[in-house]
Amino acid sequence: MDIVNLVMQKLPIFILALARVTPVFVAAPFFGNRFVPVQWRVATSLGLAWFISIGPAAAIPSMPANVLALAVMVIRELTVGGVIAFAFTMAVSAAQVAGQLIDFEAGFSLATALNPNFDVQLPVMADFYYVVSLLLFLVTNAYQVVLSALWGSLKIVPLGQAVFRPEVGPETLSLFSSLFALGVQLALPVVSVLFLADLALAVLSRAVPQLNVLFMGMPLKAGAAALLVALTIPGTVLVLRDLFGGLASTVTVLLKALTP
Repeated sequence: MDIVNLVMQKLPIFILALARVTPVFVAAPFFGNRFVPVQWRVATSLGLAWFISIGPAAAIPSMPANVLALAVMVIRELTVGGVIAFAFTMAVSAAQVAGQLIDFEAGFSLATALNPNFDVQLPVMADFYYVVSLLLFLVTNAYQVVLSALWGSLKIVPLGQAVFRPEVGPETLSLFSSLFALGVQLALPVVSVLFLADLALAVLSRAVPQLNVLFMGMPLKAGAAALLVALTIPGTVLVLRDLFGGLASTVTVLLKALTP
């Protein structure tokens, strides 16, 4: 009987903890990837939620009075977990944005490859940059930062106490815009050179109309893009490494916008 009472007492806390953990194992890089078995993600989510529910950080000020109150708390906890997953997903997507810009300028947009995480077809450079960022995410142990942010969120936003403050929208939009700008900056060296190559080909076509600039420019731009990516990828790796290292503080700022 004591075990049954303990389970019934911890069940609402377990549901709230599971709601916070689930978005990380659905949308966060590596944890939410489609090549990670669903059974592993479900089992890990349940185990981690139970571990949180029996820990000292699981105390909530008041138990939900009814199912509706519990549902409202669950939505809030899903938001907290979604904020954590969103921050890390956007960091990886910044590299993907850079690759898509290079694809558009180099003419690689017609060649696509399957992205296993989003189950969509992406241009080759976008897929390449995504794979590089995901590998770097694992090599730099950024996946541990995800788990640390998830555990640290219990201190910043205790279970059942998340609120929707007006600062949530601007902070999220600021993160999105800054990471999109970072993706543009990563692609800027390659895109700038390819733009100059387009100008040179345009001048050449006016000077020598007999040349078929279209067929001559396509392999030229493709080769130049591949060479430039090879030259700039070390710098891209350094930028992404610093970005992953600073995500913990970024997530903390976002979570503070959800504190009561």
